[in-house]
Amino acid sequence: MKIQLSTERLILRAWCEDDAASLYQYASDPDVGPAAGWPVHTSIENSRQIIKDVLSAPETYAVCLKEDNKPIGSVGLKTGDNTDMTDRSDECELGYWIGKPFWGQGFIPEAAKELLRHAFEDLGMQAVWCGYYDGNTKSRRVQEKLGFQYHHTTEDLEVPLLNEFRTGHTMLMTKQQWEEINKTIIDYISENLCGDMKQTALEFANYLQNSSVEFIKDNGYWKNKIYYLCKFNSEYVCFIAIKDPDEPENDWTIWSEDSNAYEDANADDRVKNAAWKHVDHCGSCGSCGGGKTKNIFGRVFDDVCGCTFRVDNATQIDLPFLKKMVELRIAEITNKNI
Repeated sequence: MKIQLSTERLILRAWCEDDAASLYQYASDPDVGPAAGWPVHTSIENSRQIIKDVLSAPETYAVCLKEDNKPIGSVGLKTGDNTDMTDRSDECELGYWIGKPFWGQGFIPEAAKELLRHAFEDLGMQAVWCGYYDGNTKSRRVQEKLGFQYHHTTEDLEVPLLNEFRTGHTMLMTKQQWEEINKTIIDYISENLCGDMKQTALEFANYLQNSSVEFIKDNGYWKNKIYYLCKFNSEYVCFIAIKDPDEPENDWTIWSEDSNAYEDANADDRVKNAAWKHVDHCGSCGSCGGGKTKNIFGRVFDDVCGCTFRVDNATQIDLPFLKKMVELRIAEITNKNI
């Protein structure tokens, strides 16, 4: 019996014939199926037959909203003779689609992320393939967001269900790549730091987590580094870099976000002295638009970088200040949103 999977918003379950009306509602849209290489459904009975003949395959799941458990799309893993992307038993192909009313809401990346976990952890797959046809930018963006890497392009690729030929692009994700993508900041700290710095970084990361701060690993400018954006209610609190190859003298670094929260805030002398020690003076790098004059815990500093504080190789002695820095920034964000 096919297992049921779930995510924050979705249930991934087996298709059943009672889903035919829901399937037809979305699969009859000409903007859905043809882009993925299959024809529009012509009737509820046609959809019912496709459930029996196609969607009943192992590891094919209806994507359902938790509130009503009705299908809005489909995700699946094709293995063996059901895929022409690989002939290995420890590799498979990911496929997906979703009804047009649900485009742009992140449902397919959410469902596919869980299916990738299932493929690598539960099924023991070593690689997952995926593809899209030329011009299907929505599908390409989904695969890039999931972390797939470009592998090759095939010209004049047959699309048998539509009796035509297209250019197809093939993407690949290995288990090793998937494991790297799904590492947490705790994993990176444990692997790269040691001694007092490791203990401090773990305590600080746990403090951030307990304060409902979200860790987002940067996939843009710093995508090849261990660089985290730390956010509370979608606003920046601080930034953390671990083992930056451009700064070999630093094992880890914390920057605060530009804020007025530190001007005349109450803090004990230990916290104030640490704050003043870690004021980041502008190096004219251009990233913050130049130094500013700032009041920091009652003392005025000139040429302060936009981030205010920079703490390199923080240890236990810095932890009370770091926690106060976060506390004040979160309070500022909370009060602004009231």
